[in-house]
Amino acid sequence: MFDANELSVLDPKYFSIIFTDAFDVTIMSRNTGHFWFIHNPEYPTPGTLMTVS
Repeated sequence: MFDANELSVLDPKYFSIIFTDAFDVTIMSRNTGHFWFIHNPEYPTPGTLMTVS
């Protein structure tokens, strides 16, 4: 799961947070316009991430 502390490290000068919920975050680079879709399934261990850009 993502918490507010983890999301706070994304510098708003460089990233726009498009969407968040407990297990998913979508961010966009303000510099390049690229998007990242980050999924945290917490399987097989907590902190596991899958990223699609």
